Amino acid sequence: MDDNKVVSETMEPVEPTVSVTPQAVQSVGENPGKTLGVIGLVLAIFLPLIGLVVSIIAKSKSKKAGFKNGPALAGIIISIVLMLLSIAAVTLVIVTAANVIKAPLAASNSFMDNLSSNNLSVAYTSTSEGFQKGYTEEEFIEVFTPAVEAGLKKGSVISSDVSTENGVTNATIVYKATASDGNYKLTVELTKENDTWRVVNITSTKQ
Repeated sequence: MDDNKVVSETMEPVEPTVSVTPQAVQSVGENPGKTLGVIGLVLAIFLPLIGLVVSIIAKSKSKKAGFKNGPALAGIIISIVLMLLSIAAVTLVIVTAANVIKAPLAASNSFMDNLSSNNLSVAYTSTSEGFQKGYTEEEFIEVFTPAVEAGLKKGSVISSDVSTENGVTNATIVYKATASDGNYKLTVELTKENDTWRVVNITSTKQ
């Protein structure tokens, strides 16, 4: 008898087995973060911060269930990009505003420093052409000498503003100020003449 033939007849057939991992079983079901991922993507466009949070939650749910979540990933990326752009835009506005007020503020500070130091003739040269047409240097000195003698000193800036109307650029700087008889609010108005900021008016209000 052929030995090989006996063996083949006596062996029972073996059914093939397939190994299925838990992850593969779970992937057959529904993606639990799919809908939330779409919501996160939409929110990312209009409300980036909220969209980012929702998208992260959706992606986490999908990952735990063994799924990928394209909309959630897109929501995360879009949210981050839009928030970075918003931060850059706000920073640009702040820097631009600071640069715009920088020159008139410097001119106003210089005028006030000369005024409080009794350099009234120098302070007068910082005034505008229109101001000088209304007041001579002697009149200017006569008007502001009492303030100097009272020890008027500028303090911190309360507010500052630059505006352009009908082609004329003006600025208003408001200070806290002190004198021997108390505290004042000091307002210095300036205008831009031939690219140079000059004082057009100065008023004080006792607090």
